[in-house]
Amino acid sequence: MSDRVEPGLRDYANSNGVDLIVMSSHARSGLNRVKLGSVTDYLIRNTVIPTLVVRPTHSTVSGNGKGPFERIVVALDGSALAEQILKPLGALIGDSSSSVILVKVLQPIFYSRKEEHSGLPWWEDAVAEAEEYLDLAGRQLDNPAASVTGEVLTGDDVATAIIEYCQRSHADLLAIATHGVGGIKRLVFGGVADEMTRRAPTSVLVFHPG
Repeated sequence: MSDRVEPGLRDYANSNGVDLIVMSSHARSGLNRVKLGSVTDYLIRNTVIPTLVVRPTHSTVSGNGKGPFERIVVALDGSALAEQILKPLGALIGDSSSSVILVKVLQPIFYSRKEEHSGLPWWEDAVAEAEEYLDLAGRQLDNPAASVTGEVLTGDDVATAIIEYCQRSHADLLAIATHGVGGIKRLVFGGVADEMTRRAPTSVLVFHPG
């Protein structure tokens, strides 16, 4: 085994057919204290194994039959890469009756050059298109027991919009996909997902597709 912890864990996971890596974070300030620059970040960048970063305060016994994660928020950005989080997520929740909410953020700043007010037809079209996209994406999560819905969010800051939604919806897991190149900062949302991973008040499932 390598003298370094990171390559040793990677080699063990790859050679033993591990299908999920579980790391822990400090609970006091969400995931801000996770060593994203070392072990966790290394494993995400150098394996194609989903990594679950769990807050120590999270209970794996919910007592209501819904499994360890009851309300799961999945951050999507319209790309096929982002949607690849759905397969490992489906495997993680198994046959539990978890509530899965797919979210996509629309940023009004991108539409401001068209019109000044959000109630006009162009805005309605954008929301309708996003809702249709989330509906189609949800069909990829082949889990008849889970409740899958879509939620279109608005906000100038994507990370903040998703984090605030996690808070007010009492989510206990945020799921995101990553390019895995150059560390956490190369998540599919770029620096946005890096920020979500650091600031999320929930556990986080991160997947680096091969």
